[in-house]
Amino acid sequence: MDQANVLRITPTEKANALELMLEGRLEGPWVEVLRKSWTDTWGRKEPLHVLVNLGSVSFVDAKGRALLLNMQDEGVGLVKPSAFLREMLKLNGSTRKRQVLNEKGE
Repeated sequence: MDQANVLRITPTEKANALELMLEGRLEGPWVEVLRKSWTDTWGRKEPLHVLVNLGSVSFVDAKGRALLLNMQDEGVGLVKPSAFLREMLKLNGSTRKRQVLNEKGE
């Protein structure tokens, strides 16, 4: 497999929260891998707030973007996106305002 097309997902639990650190490209089959990582948290006895750290994501395809927006609709926090990715996630054609947090959490 071409290393340039790999997505690494590193889960880290922190005080009632789960951070999914993404590194690489969110595209193709990796979209479903992220979806599974997220949905696996649903069956927990004590639900965790999920944060997706986008600081090391270099590319997101249309299906990846749709998943991130769906995750956000379900209460997942999207943190540390690049300026380009932040704008891409805002431009969804929805009249609802989306909040995508920058690296300072703003």
